[in-house]
Amino acid sequence: MEKNKYNYLQVHSSLYINSNTRMLMLIIYLLFSAKSIYFLDRIHKYPFINSFVLLVRTIRVTQISYIYYKKKQLLKNHSELSSIISSNINGQCLIALRQGEYKVINFKNKKVVTIFPEKVQLEDVQKQINNLIKAQSCDLAPEILNWNLQERCIVESYINYRIPFYQFKSKKKFYVEVFPALVNIMTSHVPKVISSELYFQRLVKDIHELNNKYNKNHKHVNRIKAFISMIQDNYERNVIGDIPLVVSHGDFCDRNILKSKKDIKVIDWSTLGKRSCYFDFYFILFIRLSEARGKYKNNIAKNLEMDLINFNHFIKAHLDKVGDLSSKRNYRYLFYLEFITLRLEEFSVNHDKRIDITQWIEVFEYYEEIVEDRKSLINLGYGSN
Repeated sequence: MEKNKYNYLQVHSSLYINSNTRMLMLIIYLLFSAKSIYFLDRIHKYPFINSFVLLVRTIRVTQISYIYYKKKQLLKNHSELSSIISSNINGQCLIALRQGEYKVINFKNKKVVTIFPEKVQLEDVQKQINNLIKAQSCDLAPEILNWNLQERCIVESYINYRIPFYQFKSKKKFYVEVFPALVNIMTSHVPKVISSELYFQRLVKDIHELNNKYNKNHKHVNRIKAFISMIQDNYERNVIGDIPLVVSHGDFCDRNILKSKKDIKVIDWSTLGKRSCYFDFYFILFIRLSEARGKYKNNIAKNLEMDLINFNHFIKAHLDKVGDLSSKRNYRYLFYLEFITLRLEEFSVNHDKRIDITQWIEVFEYYEEIVEDRKSLINLGYGSN
């Protein structure tokens, strides 16, 4: 590792630029070498605006370059800047992540270094490293070049592919590109077959333990408990039998999918684990549902069940014990439980992270209203949190 200290200036909520980077080189890097930085292209929640990729990127690069220029002038004048991250890793860009870790991207050397803060226990850093090593069994994962537990870092190859944007009306492209990627991930390790009843009970138990142990907001604790109680009341017992637990990315969404003309890659494997076979499928669609507005949101919600049926037909040829969708509700509930468990586990690692599960419960309830064609399954009188 380099011994010098490099100052990274904040130019976006999570994007920082090395103060040693020349302005011209910054513009060139952001325009041509930073295709995988999603917020340079995706600045609006309405899909038709995001269709103008080059225009959107040019506008964002211009804005970021101007902010960087102003921040650099302040630094030269010895003005105090609170939004600086110092690191001994040299790169052009730094991206701060939600768990407190950050990624330094060196476009010139085509490397990404992930650094974990001191507040993250070494055993949790080791878990992250192990997840990335396991992900190497999937040919969609970027190559690990090196790691050092004591220095709390992992070095991966940088992939300069663009993030695909799947239009709501273009289901064929979504099916053709996303379905095979999901199967590639799921089949990268041998699935584990388990009783759906036992798995359901285990998830409920884990959520209650994590919720009581790490969530200090009593209103949120009770909100989560009430939602879990609703699921327990409406879960259809002894319907789907044994299910396969498969390799799951855990954060499979548009911004973690990178695509070139001939290839596709998936990045950020820190949440890798074994989950039900529909978890990553539901995850990408519920992420899109949570971010959409107006008619786009309704379209996603109304079409999600048909997307599930099509995905079920696709994966039957690749996985045993999938069977038919005798209870779509049960599979949704398993996803909800797995999602909440994952969020609580993240919170247990980083106590400073604001827990956002109650907002997600609202998204799940919104969808249940539509898919069940009736009023919300629960009405507990809670407003937005």
